[in-house]
Amino acid sequence: MKSMAKARRKTILIGNRNGARRIIGGVGVAVATMSNLLANYNPAAAAEPAAIIQAKETPARVTIEQVPYEGWQNAYRISNGTAEVIVVPQIARIMRYGFIDGTNLLWNNPSELGKQGDTSGSWRNFGGDKPWPWPQDDWIASFKQKGNWPPPPEADQAPQTAQIVGANTVRLTSPIIARSGLRIVRDITLAETGSRLYTVTRFERVEDGYDFPVGAWTITQTPFVRGSLVAHLIPGETTLAEGWRLMGDTPVQSVLRSKDGMTLSVGRDPEAKSGRKLGFDGDAIAGVIGDTILVIRADTPGAEGFEWRPGERGQIYISDAGSPYIEWEFTSPVKPIKKGESVTLVTTLEAKRLAADRNTSEALDAAVRGKM
Repeated sequence: MKSMAKARRKTILIGNRNGARRIIGGVGVAVATMSNLLANYNPAAAAEPAAIIQAKETPARVTIEQVPYEGWQNAYRISNGTAEVIVVPQIARIMRYGFIDGTNLLWNNPSELGKQGDTSGSWRNFGGDKPWPWPQDDWIASFKQKGNWPPPPEADQAPQTAQIVGANTVRLTSPIIARSGLRIVRDITLAETGSRLYTVTRFERVEDGYDFPVGAWTITQTPFVRGSLVAHLIPGETTLAEGWRLMGDTPVQSVLRSKDGMTLSVGRDPEAKSGRKLGFDGDAIAGVIGDTILVIRADTPGAEGFEWRPGERGQIYISDAGSPYIEWEFTSPVKPIKKGESVTLVTTLEAKRLAADRNTSEALDAAVRGKM
């Protein structure tokens, strides 16, 4: 029997204007009522915004407006005066996240700006942050594809419906993915203050006749910092001897251990014929992009009793070819779902300026532990 990485659940207390509130799962928006956020979702509940985020309680410090973005019309800009997020429904993803007037912490492919998605069986790599179904190895059987690439176009290339939910959330809803009875519903929420960006991604079964296992998979593409990328990971409870495993044949150049985690320093290899990827068992990654620390945390409602295969809960992919970028990836539990059921993955992105006199490794360690 293969050893598995045990799923972990956390309980934390967060403060808001009404005092401390208990949030199960370690993710919360301090200005919204989130008691149902980490419950097991279902499409009927999801139809009511209050079942996910009661954003109507949020004071009107967050603004949402439609703006053009890099050749796409009618994108949605969410801002709280400190940070901003731009969601492009035409290509089904978030394309900007960062401080206002600051660097975009998401990679945008300069050769694909303003273009429409390709739903004919090819694939445009726009960049940004988006979800795919997991596991990739099941795409042939589950979606009746000829191979395990590209992802189903309804998940990645087709336009999605956008809806403003309350004061600080944009919801994207995908078309039904062919031959699966699935659709993706994604709530993208910016906190009232600071830089925290929350995504709640649900794969919902809305048609009968399908019950194959599926999970949610989020892919966040960030710029490859010239020279090197430094990232700090918490492996979590793991059976992996090194705390991580290589996924593919191309080695990652440098992995340095710290007391409770790992630090990666990855130089670009322009001669590499394929990307480099590693998997780990933790639920947090922090990295440096220019003068900014970005940390991404994942939570997985309904994970009790689920065991990820070693090295599949979190993943990092390094692309060297063309315009280089990094992917930060997390996966939810995989389970069979019938009509009316769903699987969910919650992620939190947070940015903080890196002080010039701060030790980078120490800053990364603090960030990944929520102490930045």
